[in-house]
Amino acid sequence: MRRIQVVGRDYLIIPAACDVFSVRALKTLGHTLATWIQDWQTILALAPDQVYVIPGRPTVMGYIPQRFRLYRGSLAAVQAKYLYQIERHVKSDIVAVLRKIDPALADPDPQLFIGEVKDFSTLVTHSEEQGVPINEVNAGTPAQRAEANKIFTNIARKIVQRAGRRRGDESARA
Repeated sequence: MRRIQVVGRDYLIIPAACDVFSVRALKTLGHTLATWIQDWQTILALAPDQVYVIPGRPTVMGYIPQRFRLYRGSLAAVQAKYLYQIERHVKSDIVAVLRKIDPALADPDPQLFIGEVKDFSTLVTHSEEQGVPINEVNAGTPAQRAEANKIFTNIARKIVQRAGRRRGDESARA
């Protein structure tokens, strides 16, 4: 697999469970990030020139809804109502807040959805216990492991694609 090296930038990917607590936490996350970025700018200004310090200005790449259940091929009704709220709150409580600090921290009209990770039940626990990727775990069915592998591979590809595209945008501005 190719490795992308991004110099001077980090990306913010927001995992969010499809529940009320994650939706509420997004507002706190936006304000916490804004404070952290502003405090980090002060630290950078005070740091001696010979000391390497990470940039500390993550750009919003998007969000990944997770830990939801599917019934008959669709999201459970209770969790489905939170999908729209997650995107709306990521835009209003994170993207908008960070853009006030610096418009380069988030696209004004970003494509925020990266992918979604349903609840894989005990596969995750077995993966952690066995210390192997979820698709190599000695549990579940081959179909479950293959589905997990497909989902995570698609998310990884999208992240690599977005990181490469944004890095190209930065190079074009330089």
